[in-house]
Parts: sequence; structure tokens; C-alpha cells
Amino acid sequence: MDYKEVEKWVIRAKEGSQEDVQKLLNHYKGYIYKTAGEFYLKNYEVEDFMQVGYLAVIKAISKYVPGTNTFCSYVMRVIRNAVLYQVRHRSKEGYEVSLNNQVRAEEEGLEFIDILPAEKTLEDEVVAAETYENLRAALEELSEAEKDLVYKLYYDKMKLATYARELGITYNAARRKKARVLGKLRRELL
Repeated sequence: MDYKEVEKWVIRAKEGSQEDVQKLLNHYKGYIYKTAGEFYLKNYEVEDFMQVGYLAVIKAISKYVPGTNTFCSYVMRVIRNAVLYQVRHRSKEGYEVSLNNQVRAEEEGLEFIDILPAEKTLEDEVVAAETYENLRAALEELSEAEKDLVYKLYYDKMKLATYARELGITYNAARRKKARVLGKLRRELL
């Protein structure tokens, strides 16, 4: 759909054309549904959020000033803000937002709780501690010059080019040295 056609609908809708208002509501129906499906409030259905979205389109038609920006970008922002306002407003009134609700209406089974980062388990902590000990032991096997390379590149976050200049060697020589040290560490860890 050409944005100029949408602009014509808006101008005619502002002049009172109910047919063009309906065209605009139908045109943004998909975006309203998508936006409504992104949020959840207890005792609040997707259709309730869609109603908020439809009202936002009607409000946007009356407040839009043609020529300032495209109606499309304006109305999408208005729809999203209206739904967000509803979520904030209803949350304060005692409606609950649940972690066990679907993330989106069209994605069956995916809940908010599923996308939260998981806490570390005891097994994760044991594996991390064992890996840390193995890495420490592998670092002990390195020469002082090799330890210096690892320390400067990975702890001090020094760039390889700076490290090469500091040692008075070429960048390629420093790159080969780094690859050799990392290969040595990799073999020790396996």
C-alpha cells in the first residue's frame, strides 16, 4: 500500500468520511493484533487491547497534522503507546502481569518465564569451578613470556598491535605467538 494513498484516506477521514476511517482501521488491523498480542494482563483479553488499538487509530486520525511526518509512523507509535499506557494503568489498579502467560498470542506454549535467564544450578557452579581450576593449572604450565601475553591481551585488554609494538616484533609475529599460546592452553585443557 502506497503511503500517499493512506494519507488521502486520513485527509478524507478528518473531513468525516466513515468509509475512510474504516479503511484505516482495516489497514492497521494486523499491526494492532500484533501489538495487542505482545502484552498480557490478568483478566484482560487480546481483544481488549485491540479495542485500545482501534481507539488509538481514531484518535490519531483526529490529531494527525498532514505533512509533518507520515501517518503510518505516527499511528504505529500512537497504537503502541496506547497499549503500553493501558498495561501500566491497569497494572496499578490491581491487575496482575503473570510470568506464566504466553509471550504472544500466536506462539502457543511460549511463556514469559521461558525467556527469562535461568539461575545457575549447583552443577553449573561445579563445572565452572572445575574449568577455572583447569585453566589455572594450564596457565601455570606456560612460560613467563607466554603468561605475560595472556595477561596483557586478556586481562589488560591490550590490543595485539600495541603488544607487538611493546615487544618490538611485527604484528604477524605477535599473532603467531598468540595462536601458539592459545593452542598450548587448548591442549592442556583437553
